Amino acid sequence: AEVVAEDERETGGRRSLLNLGHTFAHALETLTGYSRYRHGEAVGWGIARAARLALNLGLCGAADAARQETLLRRAGLPVDDPSPDAQAMVAAMAHDKKAAGGKVRFVLTEKIGSANLYGDIPWESLKGVLC
Repeated sequence: AEVVAEDERETGGRRSLLNLGHTFAHALETLTGYSRYRHGEAVGWGIARAARLALNLGLCGAADAARQETLLRRAGLPVDDPSPDAQAMVAAMAHDKKAAGGKVRFVLTEKIGSANLYGDIPWESLKGVLC
């Protein structure tokens, strides 16, 4: 509540970090017609994809990425569910309300307890976590 209160309109401060997993989740929800997953399940799936992306980009270590996925699995979230078509996912992400200036933005962890906002992620890196 404190983070939201300091940035009610989400202008780019710490509040944007609360969107971890949401870029992937919103695209998944769109492509599955909001019927296959509850929002929290989609966000869990998205956090797993964000962890894999951060690992693939060299932003976080394998142990931190694995720890995130382990915690998500323990919570019963659909970490290993296959993703819809990678190109369709990226197209849906481009239309996400969190995209800024036509760029898809991702919250990615650098280590447990530390994350930042990233844009301009290479297609091959995205494809690698969606296939």
